[in-house]
Amino acid sequence: MVFRRRQNKYGVAPKSSRTMGGRTYASRREMEVASDLLLEKNVGRIKKLVEQPRYELIPKPNRISYVPDFYVEYDDGSAEVIEVKGCWTQVAILKVKMFRHFYPDVMLRIVK
Repeated sequence: MVFRRRQNKYGVAPKSSRTMGGRTYASRREMEVASDLLLEKNVGRIKKLVEQPRYELIPKPNRISYVPDFYVEYDDGSAEVIEVKGCWTQVAILKVKMFRHFYPDVMLRIVK
C-alpha cells in the first residue's frame, strides 16, 4: 500500500520545499521570485524590497485590504507591485480589479 502526502486543494508543495531563510512562502514559485528579487537587491538594482505590503481598498468599518506578494523600488526610480499567482480565486480576481481601480498609478505585475 502506498501512502501519499496530502496536499491542500490548491496543490501547494510541502513547507520544507517552499521555505527560504526561515520564511515560508505560499508557493515554490513565490519563493523563487523572492530569491531572484533578493539577488537583484544584493547586486544593487533594487533600492527597496517589501514583502507582503498592505493596500487598503475599503476603509473601516468594512475594511478590505489587498496584500500582494512584493513591492519593489528599482534604482532608476521606477516601482512596481508583484503578485505571484498559480490558482485564481474569485476573491483574488476582485481584489486585483479593485486595486487597479483605486491605485491606477501603481504598476502591478502578475507572475504566473
